[in-house]
Parts: sequence; structure tokens; C-alpha cells
Amino acid sequence: LDDAVDEAVNQGLKVMLTIRSAPDFAQRGTPNSRGSQNPDPKMLKRFTQAAVARFDSRVNLWGVWNEPNLKSFLSPQYKQGKLVSPNLYRNLLAAAAPVIHAGANNKVIAAETAPFHFVFNGKPSNPGPLLFLRKLLCMSGGSHPTKTCDRNILADIIATHPYTSGNVWHHAVRRDDVSFGDLPAWKRLVKAAANKHQFYKSGIDLWISEFSWDTKPPDPKAVPTSLHVRWTAEALYRTWQLGIDTLLWGQLRDYPIGPDPTYGQYQSGLYYCDH
Repeated sequence: LDDAVDEAVNQGLKVMLTIRSAPDFAQRGTPNSRGSQNPDPKMLKRFTQAAVARFDSRVNLWGVWNEPNLKSFLSPQYKQGKLVSPNLYRNLLAAAAPVIHAGANNKVIAAETAPFHFVFNGKPSNPGPLLFLRKLLCMSGGSHPTKTCDRNILADIIATHPYTSGNVWHHAVRRDDVSFGDLPAWKRLVKAAANKHQFYKSGIDLWISEFSWDTKPPDPKAVPTSLHVRWTAEALYRTWQLGIDTLLWGQLRDYPIGPDPTYGQYQSGLYYCDH
């Protein structure tokens, strides 16, 4: 990681690092290989101190957790039918953000929400990003603050991952989910929270910190390359039109198609896997 960061910085790139999982000793309860089981905020604070010190002057953009509204990254999402992940995430953010902000010019990217929620046997396994944000930002009905909730969200940037099964005008199927066509609703919610002083400072930037479509070739079920060009250009234009500062494309190079559930499914790179 040190070498990759150095190479990027030497090429004039800005680097963002996201703290996205916990080692076994930092998980509470029975740890899992994903590093998602009830991470300890105190341990996260200590890790963040070490990480920020190590990359001081090279990295000033820090994401705190990845897709915290998804069970595979942060669990539990629910306890006895009650949604608990927004409060769990708020505690993680409250532990890590002050350490990050202690560094000169450092910024915290928060939320980075997954686009969809999933339902199994009639019960949700995770909240949609808009529901997660309403609870995190203490916004009742999406426009008014909840009186008995923390109003000091320590973030400079709120991000989302609006993956879309269609072009940039396409909406997510379920309520509270966010595909590209739902970004105006996502923006309204975040800006309403900012206007009600739910953040530690005035003003909040909006990012898309992960987004892409796979291409055909190499994926025979993906978007044809000629259409992909048009959709990508439109996505960049819509990002600018909505006042979203940054769109980060996932990923730089295709992975080879294969049965691996983690890496064999992603062919959204700007380069083919053999380039």
C-alpha cells in the first residue's frame, strides 16, 4: 500500500483511503473473515491514529467504512427487528473522524452507502441508503431533525454508490434505494440535513465514491462498449449538473471472468484485464 500511494502521489494524483473492515481482535462477539462483526470504536480510533500518522502529508482524504448499510461490511444491521446499523456506524464515525481532522487539511468521507436493500423471507437484511441516512443524520421524514438525536455528524463529504441497471435516468426498484436516477432525492436529504445544522460545520460536499457499468466485451451479459461510452459521458455530465463534486470509477482494470464471487464478476475497468 505504501508503494501504491507513493506512486500515485508522485504522478500528481490525490489519494483517498477508506477504512473498510476490522481485524479479528477489533470485532466484538464472534469475528468473521469480512471484518464486519460489531467493530469496536475504541479500536478503530487507535487504528486510525496509526494510519493517519503513517500516511501524513501523502493522504488527506479518508473514508470511514465502506457501505455501512450492507451486512457484508457492517453487522449487525438489525437486532430483534430494530435497525441498529446507523447508530453503530455513527459511533465508528465519531471515534475516527476527530483523529482524521487533527491532521492539516484532512477531510472525512462518510456513509459511502450501498445502493440497494435486500429482503429475505419477508424481512429486510439491510436498510436502503435513504433510510440509513435518515437515521444517521437524524432526519424525520427526510426534512426535519429528530430532537433526541446527535446533530454533530463529523463529516466533510457524504458519498454514495448509485449502481444502476440501466442508463443514468433509471430509478431503483425499491423505495429508499438509490440508483443514478434517484440522486436528486439523495441530494435533497443530505442538503436538508445540512440546512438544519446536522453536521459539525456548515456546508457539506457530495461525492459518488464508487460507480460503474461492466462492458461487453469482455462480459457477454454487460453493456455494449458503444453504448457504454454514451452512458459514461452522460453520467459525468449528470454528476456535474447535480453539483456532485467527484465521481470515482470502479475500477481501473477488468478482472478476468471467472467463478470467484469477489473478483470474477467485475468487468467495468477502463482497461481490459490483459492491458
